[in-house]
Amino acid sequence: MSQPEIRFKSDRIDAYLREHLAPDENVLWVAEKCRATADVKTLYVLLLIFVLIGWSMITLTPMSQIFLASWRSLSLFSILALMIAIAWLWHGVVSIWCVVRANRFAYAVTDARLIILNDFFPHMVRSVPPDEIEYVVVQVIDGNQGSIFLRPFVYTFRLHLSGSVMPRKIMNASDIHIAAKHLNALLAQKQKNIAQREKIAQQEQSEASKPPETEEEKAARQGLFRTWG
Repeated sequence: MSQPEIRFKSDRIDAYLREHLAPDENVLWVAEKCRATADVKTLYVLLLIFVLIGWSMITLTPMSQIFLASWRSLSLFSILALMIAIAWLWHGVVSIWCVVRANRFAYAVTDARLIILNDFFPHMVRSVPPDEIEYVVVQVIDGNQGSIFLRPFVYTFRLHLSGSVMPRKIMNASDIHIAAKHLNALLAQKQKNIAQREKIAQQEQSEASKPPETEEEKAARQGLFRTWG
């Protein structure tokens, strides 16, 4: 008897997940409406404060006159000032978006990877393949709920939202031990693949270090016989 298909309760986010699955990829575990951990929430708030301070300096201090004057000059510096303003504005949008969605993470573990999603517009998806998993550490919060850490958290600002604000870990999800079991299987597959690649590399290195084969050795390997004299 086949097992029932595992799906999100939200039809909208489940449909978005199905759009990003490979044809032969099977969903093993899902969790939705998960809130960010304290470290990630703190980072989001600090980023927002940083952006607000920057915009206050630009708009409420004499620096604003410098930007306006440089823009009116239509010089190379005016283009640079515009690029800085656009980048700062984008950083502000990202920071506000992070704070708003800090309780709206969704996760799916398949037989091929971890998928991180958000459950409101703009929809985003981040894929975490086995090669990006360094360990599987479970932090239980209450009963069967908790977080799973897969690698050290490092924030890197990028223009692509998912690379910056969707850390490669599972935060405050239910049935956490089921997810950990499947993630450990992915980690084991990664380690197996690494061992196979290392074995192949060692064999190739061993073959390359061998001295050239003589005619007699080649004949013996091929089962040939020579008559001398």
